[in-house]
Amino acid sequence: MDKISQFLHAFMGKSPQTEKMAIILRPGQILQGKLFEIHGNRAILLVNGVNITADLKTSAAAGEKLLLYVEGQKPDGTVILKKIDVEMGRGIMEGVKEEALLNHFGIKVSRLNTALIENMIQRNISFSAFDVSMLEAFMFKNSLTEEHVPAVLWLWSRNFPLSKEAVEAVHSFLKGEGFTNAEIAKQLFKESSLPSGIKQDPGSLINLLRSIFFKEDESSEQIAQKLSNLAKNMGLKHEREIFERAVLDKRGEFQAGDYSNIKNTSAKDPLNSLSVKGEILRLLHFSLSGKEAEDITMPREALKELLNDITALQLLNLSGQQESGDAFNLFLQGWFLNFEGELSPFFLKLKEFQAKKGGEGDLSCQVLFFITTKHLGRLMCRLILERDHLTCAFTVEKEAYKEIIDDNIALLENRLNLLPWKLIFLSTRVSSNEVKESFEKEILEVGTVKTSSLDLRV
Repeated sequence: MDKISQFLHAFMGKSPQTEKMAIILRPGQILQGKLFEIHGNRAILLVNGVNITADLKTSAAAGEKLLLYVEGQKPDGTVILKKIDVEMGRGIMEGVKEEALLNHFGIKVSRLNTALIENMIQRNISFSAFDVSMLEAFMFKNSLTEEHVPAVLWLWSRNFPLSKEAVEAVHSFLKGEGFTNAEIAKQLFKESSLPSGIKQDPGSLINLLRSIFFKEDESSEQIAQKLSNLAKNMGLKHEREIFERAVLDKRGEFQAGDYSNIKNTSAKDPLNSLSVKGEILRLLHFSLSGKEAEDITMPREALKELLNDITALQLLNLSGQQESGDAFNLFLQGWFLNFEGELSPFFLKLKEFQAKKGGEGDLSCQVLFFITTKHLGRLMCRLILERDHLTCAFTVEKEAYKEIIDDNIALLENRLNLLPWKLIFLSTRVSSNEVKESFEKEILEVGTVKTSSLDLRV
């Protein structure tokens, strides 16, 4: 329940002051951004998944992608972001002018540095000239080529220690060859409570995860990205315990096990046939395995109906009962995969950050959530809560969906008129690519953004 309390206090703007920032900017850094909205000389920038309010000092258009350079910081703490030349910026983001960027910032022009910058920009990794020089020196010392750049950046952007062995292991996996170095593979899983047999031979776990979570047409790089996220974030303790004991056999195949003796490691009550959550978990595991559920006390259709009726707040409640930080939750993923209703409030991500330094009440909260419906496709809603107003913006996949949203804005505004903030509804945007990219990034990827501990998925 503590997590629910944190969530509600943060959403109401009552969270305690924190020194953690949602995004860290350093002089010399290069990063990508998108101009989300313009109001007079004020602009909302989307940078590394975080909305930043800025004073606009140059010409720009809403929706424009920008390549930004962190020029420095004023005495009052204001960070100066300089827009890189339009033609150069567009060329760099399209992958044709990396050499011009190297020259612009005084970085040595070489095939390796060009590959580093190209891959950093493609992956939305912010970097500085020092970062490029440091990575180049490491790769040169270890006789690594531009072919190894994706693996180097994969490790570096996630703060894994850099070594030649680690790079070669990740490189082989990104190429679809699996972990050729078992020792490095074990390191990725060493902090988990996986059974010792799985730790010694992680290939069985990898094969299992591939069969459950990944599509056949996904590339090796996409699969590797998802696996790394699962390895890093896997398991609220209770779900992880069930996952380990119930679905893994010696061959790494999905095994329908006996759940009756499994204890909830983060709660006092055992998981038994009287637990609705336990019944749902059993159903989800059988469903994911493609097998018919056995030994289910509640009727299958009743559980399906329960899944369709469950609310986001109830899901948050279930999550909050576990001892966990920011963790991958198999239960919530299973709920999404099995959902058959018309409305699915699938994903909510709350970030708290400081809009300004100093003074109380300067915390802002940003809420991002996705909704999927049978008749409205997939849409994204972004809420930005500041000291005196709440901004709401929808992004939809098609023009026809925009008309539906716009027709119901008045109804939504009427429902929210009791909130203690002024409501500002921004124009509904139509961008299937933005919805798709945000959906995949927020759900499956772990980015390089430094966020506070309040990051909930419901």
